[in-house]
Amino acid sequence: MEESSPVKVFKTREAVAIIFLCGFLLIPTAFALSSLRIQGAEEEERSARLPVPPTATPSPVVKVDNSYGQAIAQAMSAANLVQSASSQDDWKLVVSRWQKSISLLKSIAKADPNYAKAQTKAVEYQKNLAYAQVRMGKPGQSAVVAVAPVPSVAKPGIEVSRYEIQSAFDQPNVGFIFEASSPVHGEERVMGKAPNGTAVVELIGDTQNLSSATLVFVGQGSQDQLKLSSLYALLFLEKTAPTWNGMQDWLADAASEMDNKDAVSVIEGDRLISLKKFGSKGLLLLIVKPVSEGG
Repeated sequence: MEESSPVKVFKTREAVAIIFLCGFLLIPTAFALSSLRIQGAEEEERSARLPVPPTATPSPVVKVDNSYGQAIAQAMSAANLVQSASSQDDWKLVVSRWQKSISLLKSIAKADPNYAKAQTKAVEYQKNLAYAQVRMGKPGQSAVVAVAPVPSVAKPGIEVSRYEIQSAFDQPNVGFIFEASSPVHGEERVMGKAPNGTAVVELIGDTQNLSSATLVFVGQGSQDQLKLSSLYALLFLEKTAPTWNGMQDWLADAASEMDNKDAVSVIEGDRLISLKKFGSKGLLLLIVKPVSEGG
């Protein structure tokens, strides 16, 4: 029997040791790789379960329609021009501004929050446009029909516009001449004088809702003068209290009572209408103001 060489035994044992050592090292390495694969798979699965945030989309550009603001600006410009308009070119410019304002108001869509106000303003401004067009045909007479498109302070009024009264009294067959006067308690005032100087109209307050309207007229004199005064008074009441059916009877009764009284008043709707003596020259005041104002 051949004896084993120590070298061969050593080599054999060395080989076994190496194989064993390699196996020992490969086991944890394989285990680690397997763990990494499992961990990677779990991460992928978790990512798949998480909701995907939506992709941000640019906000749509919203176009702001400022037609209402532009319309009001045009109306205010027209109102300011009226204060000094005298020539035909002046009135042409006023007409142009009113037309532009009305056109902008009518272009406002129903969905616009200003739609209702715009339609109301368009009707109001149409009256002022008509007045300016008349003035354009007969320049040279100063007139004030300024419109306050956006009243800054809500205040009780007689629900009558300056235009409604002024346009009635400055027509050719009546002939009152109107012009601006000094403000009263911070409110605008316009005065209109009859051709013969026997009557004066005073209009105070916001152009679309006057605070008060007063007619000063002669209450005594010749038959012709009394007839003319009666026409002025009736015209005044027709414009300041347009729905009042009993104005003519009340005016006749009130005038007859002036012999024994200094004032006679009546309430018509939300208006207080008074006839009062004024001074010692036979003048009378016909005053219309809100009931809440009294006096």
